[in-house]
This record gives sequence, C-alpha cells and structure tokens, in this order.
Amino acid sequence: MALALLCGVLIRRVLPAMIAFIVTLGACAYLSQTWLRPWLFGIGTAVKQVSSSASAGWPPSTTTYTVQTWLQAPGGQRVSGLPAVNNVGAWIAQHHYTFWVAYQPHNHLIWLELARNGILIMVAAFAVLASVWWLSIRPAD
Repeated sequence: MALALLCGVLIRRVLPAMIAFIVTLGACAYLSQTWLRPWLFGIGTAVKQVSSSASAGWPPSTTTYTVQTWLQAPGGQRVSGLPAVNNVGAWIAQHHYTFWVAYQPHNHLIWLELARNGILIMVAAFAVLASVWWLSIRPAD
C-alpha cells in the first residue's frame, strides 16, 4: 500500500499510477526472492562435509535451508561437473572426492526471515515518508 501511495502521489493519474504500482511491485517481489533472500541466507552459513556413504544423515532437519553444494577434488579444487557414470556415489568414493554443503540451520531461519521482512517494512516506511515529503512540496490541486 505504501508503494501504491508513492506511485499515486508521484504520477497523480489513476490508471498510470496503477500500472506503475503493478510493475514496481513485481520488481520488488522478484528482487526480494532472487537477490535479497539468497544474500541474507548466505550470511553465517554452516559448512559440513557429507560423505557419499553416510548421506543418510543429511539434511539434519527438514527445515534446513541448503545454500550451496559442491564437490571437492583431493587437491582442494572445486569440481564443476561429473562424468557420466552409472553409480556416481561409488565413483566419488573411488576417486576420493568430497561432497560439501553450506546450509542454514533451522533455528537461524526465523531470524533471517524476520530480517528480510524488516528490510521490506523499512522500504515501505521510506515510501510513506517520501510520499508525505512530496505532498508537502507539491500539494494536490
């Protein structure tokens, strides 16, 4: 609603303001999901080595958020792709590759969601303040 208020105050025409609001809301929702959430959830991740034979213990909880996974060669470099073999787990164990997982434990998720929502509320408050400021400079006719 704060975003709609800002669009209406700036444009001062109903239909163009509604269109601008829909476009801006879509952009904000897209950025929130594709940029803000992964950026926040990348902060303070836990990293765990998971062996292919003991992968039954992963993930530790159904509410764990996996940030990133990767394979590491015995020399320490990350592997970008795997060969086309029938049993990938056996191939990984045979060549001494390790599987790493960066994740957020389930008890961190609520704080990260609260931080994301707090950022979005601050953006909404900024939109309301900008609308009030704009109306004080250019009052309605």
